[in-house]
Amino acid sequence: MNPRAGGAEFLTFEIARRLVKYGHSVEWFTASFPGAAPVEELDGVRIVRSGRQWTVHIRACLRYWRSLKGRFDVVIDEINTVPFLAPVWARIPVFAMIFQLARDVWWYEAPPGLNAIGYAAEPIYLQAYRD
Repeated sequence: MNPRAGGAEFLTFEIARRLVKYGHSVEWFTASFPGAAPVEELDGVRIVRSGRQWTVHIRACLRYWRSLKGRFDVVIDEINTVPFLAPVWARIPVFAMIFQLARDVWWYEAPPGLNAIGYAAEPIYLQAYRD
């Protein structure tokens, strides 16, 4: 597990573990970190790591289109400030698991310019998850 993992990641892993226990195949795509194996299996959950905090989202989309399309029945898009936008690129049902929205936090956490984009984008990108 990522050394920076918190409650969201521990809950995600527990849900994934239980889905495996109920007979489902689960792949958890997540950002990498120094010293992490690119692929490993923990309690039946296949964990694939690629990219970092700001590149993991595009890497997830590329992985889906290059090698996963047609292999899964559903994508669970974990939103912890920045979404993966899976409803835009996945051609299967997508469920959003929202841990943190950060509309106002953008003003404190991001540099000028990016903070305004993040603030304005959040209500827009959430619309992709309506259905």
